[in-house]
Amino acid sequence: DSIRLAMLMTHYAQPIDWTVDRLATAGANLHTFFSLGQKGLGLSADTDIAEVTEIASLSPSQRLLEKLCDDLNTPAAILSHMFSLVKEADQKDGLRVEPTRQLLRDCLFLGVDPFRFYRQERALFSRDRVAIDDARIDVLIASRLEARKRKDFKESDRIRGELAGMGIALKDAKDPATGEIVTTWELKR
Repeated sequence: DSIRLAMLMTHYAQPIDWTVDRLATAGANLHTFFSLGQKGLGLSADTDIAEVTEIASLSPSQRLLEKLCDDLNTPAAILSHMFSLVKEADQKDGLRVEPTRQLLRDCLFLGVDPFRFYRQERALFSRDRVAIDDARIDVLIASRLEARKRKDFKESDRIRGELAGMGIALKDAKDPATGEIVTTWELKR
């Protein structure tokens, strides 16, 4: 998926920017799309977005089709349109569902699946390091949140460090509906 996205980020009439930096950028973009789907729609990492009816039943967005009808301008479709959906979805007061659904639908239309990318990246990661134990990570995150509530920041930092040693990066955000801190995690790059 990162190779496909990297290639789509270059116009067909231009030489392909075939560099490690371009692949890393494509991977980071896919991870952004994955995170929005996970946080905004509550999709699990094992989700096949092509089988999620609320995504698969949507039509590709008109703005995406307009970019593609303009001399198959895939760079504008991705860098302009897709990231305008990211901006629409990721607001200060919380994630918007509709732009997130449309973003994932447009990903499918372009032949990239951020969830498949995440699973493949994770499989590669776990081959190179210790296998990832979701249950253990969830327990540690819950313990860290409890320590934060008790204002035991030393324990909270210790747990964050333990997770970092496992190759896990934490992201804290306030849930706009409840006002509580929600922690998500991702593999460190």
